[in-house]
Amino acid sequence: MGLFLAASAFRRADPQEIAQACRDYFLSHGVDIETVPPGAPIDYASDVVVYEPQGDWAVVLWPQYFGVNVGAAACAIAGEKDWLISTVKIYDGAYWEHLAHLHGAEIHSHCSRPGYWDEEGAVSDWDSDPEELAEASGVSADALRPYLVDAAKLESAEAKAFPEDRHELADVWVFSDFWRRLGVSFPEPDDKPAKVLRIMTADFLDKLPV
Repeated sequence: MGLFLAASAFRRADPQEIAQACRDYFLSHGVDIETVPPGAPIDYASDVVVYEPQGDWAVVLWPQYFGVNVGAAACAIAGEKDWLISTVKIYDGAYWEHLAHLHGAEIHSHCSRPGYWDEEGAVSDWDSDPEELAEASGVSADALRPYLVDAAKLESAEAKAFPEDRHELADVWVFSDFWRRLGVSFPEPDDKPAKVLRIMTADFLDKLPV
């Protein structure tokens, strides 16, 4: 099985407030969640890991298979708190998606392989134009646009958005280069979290909106 990942970056938000907003969201849907003691091992299948801000952005790692639910969660929290939230997810190592929400509205969406589900007739509409996201985040749209391509149509597997990037456009981890253009730093393995919450409800994915 390939890589599954879901992460959100919260702009100009305190990590303790982020943790409380996440807790409130899960509890509102009947999902039990508890605080994990500092220094305890992280369970990436069930933990919500909130990191200290780096610059304007604080990153949250959601449970590993939260990708199908993360858009609804980010939209709801952004609407409740009037935060700008940038969300990325990786599906089975095959493609990455980006969603951005501001004041509860989706202002950007992108999928690196929008035709991945063609055979099952489940192709979604994606609005990859970064203008609204760029305006909200204070960065140039020209710095974001080169990442927003269909990886299945690249002429070269070695193609990069910018020469100095760490990852090729065909690599799902290129989202971290995209995030860096926004000012977001994806957490390193030795970064210590500000807060860790553990979901205690076994079937929590089934209880949450998608």
